Amino acid sequence: MDFELIQPISKKFKQLVSNPPPGINHIAFTVTNIELAVEVIKTDRLVDKEFRSAMRSLVTFMMEDPRVIGAVLNEVWALKGLERIGDHTSNIAEHIIYLVRGLDVRHVELEELISQVKESH
Repeated sequence: MDFELIQPISKKFKQLVSNPPPGINHIAFTVTNIELAVEVIKTDRLVDKEFRSAMRSLVTFMMEDPRVIGAVLNEVWALKGLERIGDHTSNIAEHIIYLVRGLDVRHVELEELISQVKESH
């Protein structure tokens, strides 16, 4: 296995933490910029989507050739770690929205989250 399934989620993760849209990073969390916090949440949703896609592919690989299970499990753990970092980042962004606007946007669909943030402005 050449860890090709890690690349898409890794790219999204890098976008989330090291090459974000202008202004997103620690600044979003120190100046309580709601729009930037929403962008962090959007990026995490993309990471989650890539994670689910990669997991489906990895399960298929294991079913087709049980000899690759060990290698695939290494990829699974790497992917899960990246996905969890994205989740934690999203949780921080949700807390920022709560602190600034008083909105509890946990467990809310992205479209509803955006709508609530716009309405509360």
